[in-house]
Amino acid sequence: MEYVRNKLITTDFERTIFRGAKALENRNTLVKLTVSLRVSRFMLIGYDQFNKWLSADHDHNKMGIGVFFGALMVLAEDSGCDKKPILVIEHEEELRDKPEVEVFYKDHHIPHVRVSRTPQGYKLDLIIGDSLKATHYAYTDGEITKALDSFVRYIDYRPLPGNLINGATESCFNMALAQKFRDRFNVYNQVPLKFIIAIDQWRRLDRNLTRNLALKTIDIVITEKDDHEQKIYRAFKIDMHESHHQDKTAEDDERIAKLCKEARAPLVRIYKHPTTETIFFDMPASGISANMSDDVFKNYLITGEIGIFFFFENVSPKPALIQSPIELYEPYRLGCPLGQERRALSL
Repeated sequence: MEYVRNKLITTDFERTIFRGAKALENRNTLVKLTVSLRVSRFMLIGYDQFNKWLSADHDHNKMGIGVFFGALMVLAEDSGCDKKPILVIEHEEELRDKPEVEVFYKDHHIPHVRVSRTPQGYKLDLIIGDSLKATHYAYTDGEITKALDSFVRYIDYRPLPGNLINGATESCFNMALAQKFRDRFNVYNQVPLKFIIAIDQWRRLDRNLTRNLALKTIDIVITEKDDHEQKIYRAFKIDMHESHHQDKTAEDDERIAKLCKEARAPLVRIYKHPTTETIFFDMPASGISANMSDDVFKNYLITGEIGIFFFFENVSPKPALIQSPIELYEPYRLGCPLGQERRALSL
């Protein structure tokens, strides 16, 4: 089965800014930085602080969907278990019809860079609260990198209160991906579901199925490093917290899986059975599934061997639920061409 992979970068403008930001990952900065595309904006301050902010003020602008939607990109710490956001990068045009985002950034003094095209080149404005702190003009990727570097130095690398990684399972899984596949893939976090599904697929889906789900966040997304459109290669939804056993959350989880199946989105769902403690790995679009005991799963997490799952799509007949993951996976070798997808558990 062929997946329909959505693009996280769709214009030359976004591509140029992305190249300039990505170059910061290789610079000798005080804090090692990483770029994450399309982060849900409310994750910049975290669930608790965001809910307090909503309930403390009745300004209707705050309820706009822009706050839940994905920022163009975020510079975050590339160390520790939380991946703390530091600086947000936005396309000026995307913010023009989103007053709720301006209110959100102002109220929480979130440092953000608004990038626009001018006759003088790319204009980068650093704004904190409602104050313009610095402006740089850039013509090349390298000049964009220097401008962003000066901005993170200006704010002294101070992290925002939110986390792009939440929970031990997500943290271990994210670190395994980042460490073992750093040269092959980019790893992003907290991407709204709307970006996981291609726009033409989204439009044809049943609205009863998509209702209230577009802005649900997907924990981890990977893309190929050399893909200039940053098409989603795999998306991982980690439903390990006990809250996923509650009726409303469990219902939403099932609806998301069904939606991704209909849209042929490359989603991998990882979840725990509420009574047997069995861990399941499902790819709704392909119908492939496997499971393992909780003890085995924890061992893989502790040793960092959880790795990444590359599924054969042309298995015939398709395997049903398999007790041993080893029956479904084989070691993934880094030299394997990406076009020839392999299955992997132990790396």
